[in-house]
This record gives sequence, structure tokens and C-alpha cells, in this order.
Amino acid sequence: TDETLTTTDFVVYFTAIQDNDPNKVNELDLGSYIDPETDDTQLEQIKKGGTVAGTTAYELDDLTTPVDLVATKSFSQDEIGRQTFELN
Repeated sequence: TDETLTTTDFVVYFTAIQDNDPNKVNELDLGSYIDPETDDTQLEQIKKGGTVAGTTAYELDDLTTPVDLVATKSFSQDEIGRQTFELN
């Protein structure tokens, strides 16, 4: 992209969903976590084609239901990808 991005922009493009509610889409809340290994790079601007380490945490609702990480276009509901993570 030609946008100016940092690793904190992750939450604009990704939603974590733990599908454990029969009535609604259960989007997970962001958690509080500071990773000392990525703390210095979290706000660094990422060059086009570059890579910068970052950390984002979510609060799980349970420890067994898989979590889908869903990528969307900026500020849109248009899904562009999804990956499921099993919890062990």
C-alpha cells in the first residue's frame, strides 16, 4: 500500500472472532500487553515492502473455541482473508 502505516494499524485491518455464541458474532476485545521485544518498534513507520515487528493482544472468552483472524479493507466490512487459530 501507499498508506503510511505502523504496527498499531493492525487493529484497523484485522478483527479477532471467537465463534462461541449462537446468536451473535463474537468479536474479541483488545487486551493489554506490552511486549518488551517489540515495544521500541510499535510506532515506527513501515517502509513500502518493509517489515516491522509488533504485538497485538486479544482477550479470549474461553480457552477452547478457535479464533478467526479476519482481514478487511480499511474501515470496511469487505473481507479479504481469514485464518483460523486452534487453541491448545
